[in-house]
Amino acid sequence: MNQTKDSKIKEFEIKTQEEYSRDRRVHKYCNILQVEDTRGEFMQIGLRPQLEMDIFDPNSGTYPHIIGLGTSIARGEENYFVENTLKNFPSETRKISELTPQFLSKICTRFGHDKEIVILAPFWFEHEHLAPEHKYVDYEYDQGTAIIRIKGTNIKIYGVNERVIGDNLIIFDKYAIRWKYRIFPSNKLLEIKIRLNADTMRYDTIVRSLIKQEFLNRNAVKVIKIEK
Repeated sequence: MNQTKDSKIKEFEIKTQEEYSRDRRVHKYCNILQVEDTRGEFMQIGLRPQLEMDIFDPNSGTYPHIIGLGTSIARGEENYFVENTLKNFPSETRKISELTPQFLSKICTRFGHDKEIVILAPFWFEHEHLAPEHKYVDYEYDQGTAIIRIKGTNIKIYGVNERVIGDNLIIFDKYAIRWKYRIFPSNKLLEIKIRLNADTMRYDTIVRSLIKQEFLNRNAVKVIKIEK
């Protein structure tokens, strides 16, 4: 099938949106609100690559997709979520041997009953300490998310790159944190703008989301510093 410049641009947009939708995770573990009004402080998570002319040239064989572009925005959102939460809450240091099901259950009980509990943990902690052979009998994976059950409470565990979360656990009720997304005129959460820069003869490309994190119940968020 012959492609035009416009069809290649459209394909670029579709592939980037698909990648972003596939890899974003913040919406899975906190209270989401989509808004059109961005008055107040919103954080922009974005990239601005300068693309060579041939990417949208209908006569070139260049595939109109930058692998990892949508993923980078999704990861940037999660990195901001983690870093901003760590900045806003003091940590309590605990030895790794103390982080038993009973200890976690006690924290969850303080949040109240019938809560949707989430733990963000460094990958090493999830793999080495939360695996089925370690203390947790009732453990399963659901679409890439680890779930442990303690006294009838489901706790969802999401592994996070340790370069972002460090040796910390972030434990919270899903509805204690609100995550606002700006919904753009395209009815998408990711905005993509492409224009040809006549001076550089490259496509100036903006890919971004606008987000805002709000702490609705600070008593239902806890940060644990792991002492190995």
